Amino acid sequence: MKGLALAFFAFLLVFASARLVKKYQDEEGRSLQHHEGKELVTDSNGVEHVVAFNLHLLDEPHLTFLDDNDKILAIECDVDNTEMIVHFTNSYAANTFVKKLDSELKDKKFDSYVTGTDKWGCQNKHDVSSYVMRKVLGATKLDDSQSVKLLTDMAHYDQLVKDGDITVDRDDEFSRTHGKSKLFCLGYNTDADCDDASASIPLYKNKYFDIECSDCFVGAKVYAFMELSFHLFGTKKVAAGLKGMEINAALELDMDARYQWNAGVDKLFDVVKHATILQFSIGPLPINIWFELPIHLKADANFHAAAHATAGAKAKYYIGDAYVEWKSGHWHVHKPQPKFTWNPVLKGDASFHGDAELSIIPEFKMHIDNVLSSAITIDPRLYLNIDGDLHKKQMCADLKYSVLAQFYAELEMNIPWTWIHIDKKFGPDNIIQTGIQPIGHYCYPHQ
Repeated sequence: MKGLALAFFAFLLVFASARLVKKYQDEEGRSLQHHEGKELVTDSNGVEHVVAFNLHLLDEPHLTFLDDNDKILAIECDVDNTEMIVHFTNSYAANTFVKKLDSELKDKKFDSYVTGTDKWGCQNKHDVSSYVMRKVLGATKLDDSQSVKLLTDMAHYDQLVKDGDITVDRDDEFSRTHGKSKLFCLGYNTDADCDDASASIPLYKNKYFDIECSDCFVGAKVYAFMELSFHLFGTKKVAAGLKGMEINAALELDMDARYQWNAGVDKLFDVVKHATILQFSIGPLPINIWFELPIHLKADANFHAAAHATAGAKAKYYIGDAYVEWKSGHWHVHKPQPKFTWNPVLKGDASFHGDAELSIIPEFKMHIDNVLSSAITIDPRLYLNIDGDLHKKQMCADLKYSVLAQFYAELEMNIPWTWIHIDKKFGPDNIIQTGIQPIGHYCYPHQ
């Protein structure tokens, strides 16, 4: 459908290698590696995200990073994280891999894990290509002599990270020094800059009337935010959401009524089913952040005379920062202080009489694999009441609006059992609720 143009592009990610500070053993004899630094993650459109990290991770032999083994040809992954088959280039490489894992499993003092990037084609629970992060329970060489079967269980970051922090955020000073900073654009029926509609959207047509979204779009300029903190192989803090959100939108109907009639339109679009925005590794620790964007379009119109009118408004919503934080078993939501600007559009026949309600509702779904899924739903509604006056040769409209925004989040990681019943999920919670507000009274032509 032409009206489903999407301002979201494939990402070519560039990530400078994490700084390996040292390798050492802790007081329990566990092998660890320490990574510390700050780097830019950049996509093909020049959108930059600053990744800061200070992590103490498991090291060989407890943690095997599959990407480092150039003898692996392919990996077959199951859907429930219980089994993997690793194919090698030769029997010797397969034997070496099995012996290494067997030795670690027989020791039984520490658990054994494997990780890898999305290059191996494994999928997460959302059926989206993601990284490998599993605890190894057993390793067996198969009869073909070049393949190894692993019995596994899903692993989580707090099993691999003893202590440390990872932050993905905007850092203008760092970006100015190392590159250029820019928000990325995510929207429906919008151009590449999230500033204008890319096409008109037909809504309904029969012998009684035509309704078309002549200028309807929503384009959000945003910045992804994430913060993870760990202590003694436990999750201390998780925060995620969107920052600096600026939304350009238009809600404009072209209505051609040939009889008195009414109509309603209610459509759902999966504009983005999966769009990876950040994918990188800090040493053997892979990170994957991706988006979904379903859109709900609703329009109701009542026509009281045969006539034509174009009415609606262009809008700018400054939302700012909207994110949730889970810390020590409790949720906190950062609620924005939004500002809304509306510029009405009105023209048509002086004989037009009618009213309409229109909304384009985006749901920005952000996923951090194996950590958290969150969603911000923004429901802006435009209310129109139009009356023509043949004596004055003029049509006038009263315009009103309302905005309701909600935040929802769900942890996908292990948390202490005492918190699991009340703190696994957050919301949906209202973060913006304006009620119905006036835009103004406007007439065409102006007299």
